[in-house]
Amino acid sequence: MLVEQSMLALLHTFEVSARHLSFTKAAEELYLTQGAISQRIRRLEELLRFKLFIRLTRKLMLTPEGEQLLLALTSSLQQINEVIEDIRFNELRGMLCIGLPPAFGQLWLMPRLTSFKTTYRSLDLLFYGQHGLPNFEAEPVDMAVYYGNASLPHLHSWTLLEEWLVPVCSPEYAASHGLLSTDKTDLRKCSLLHCTESLEQFEFGYEWQHWSQSTGVVLPHSNRKYVFNQHAMALEAAKHGMGLAMGRWFLVMPAVLRGELVMPVDYKIPSGMGYQLYCSREHVQRPRYQAFAQWLQRTIDEWLEIKEASLSAEHPFIYSGHGHDHGIEPDADCFCEQT
Repeated sequence: MLVEQSMLALLHTFEVSARHLSFTKAAEELYLTQGAISQRIRRLEELLRFKLFIRLTRKLMLTPEGEQLLLALTSSLQQINEVIEDIRFNELRGMLCIGLPPAFGQLWLMPRLTSFKTTYRSLDLLFYGQHGLPNFEAEPVDMAVYYGNASLPHLHSWTLLEEWLVPVCSPEYAASHGLLSTDKTDLRKCSLLHCTESLEQFEFGYEWQHWSQSTGVVLPHSNRKYVFNQHAMALEAAKHGMGLAMGRWFLVMPAVLRGELVMPVDYKIPSGMGYQLYCSREHVQRPRYQAFAQWLQRTIDEWLEIKEASLSAEHPFIYSGHGHDHGIEPDADCFCEQT
């Protein structure tokens, strides 16, 4: 006889009951009553026209026919599982092209890719540097990390983290400008390093202006001595004593931990933007897309937990607030764009 679709549920009930040799335990696993299990087994026996169980007072035993059917079911389920795993494995092979803001890729992601390749040896990653919104029709990317605050409802997104802003400079620059030796830090004589990466939709100097208005810390009037279109270049300039860069905390934290950069003013404020990972909605359930998204989110969360804990002891006064603890009050010289 042919196995009809209606018989599949009954065969599943039999497999669970035979595995436990107990209708009670089968009922617990399948979230059914013992009576429902017994009814299903009886119905299956009627369809098959042979007995599957010997019902004793305190236990069940399989009939020879029941043992033969269980062996066939177990073998079939194993083959099905192997086919499913093969399909999943094949889905985790090949190439996945990822669009990235250059600073995110260079300063944070690249040093951590080894752990991804250790887990997904057969999945190759191709990286494509991009500053703006992801355009999956015009660019050769499968997924894209985007820094900003835009809403893209036509795409599927994973929120990776919210970014914070904090000024940074080299230890030598801080010492030569008296930034670490006084209670009232004065930044008005410092050179500002400007970065435009991922800020194309904002006016020039947006991050410095946002930070100054949020903290009340006085900054020099706008100057354009050094302007960079990549955050990594601005931080590299700061390391070489060229001035103060506005650090995006997630990206600048490694350099602070290594002592290459210092924070002359312990004010870390929300940037109002963050990192999201995007892909087209039609691909969101594909295993290779899920694999990269889950790995990236997990790696970010674990790294932040460890690094924030180690930094909290060294910089206990980093917080979002105003400048009164430094004795600095806002005045007419607060940074603004000069045209």
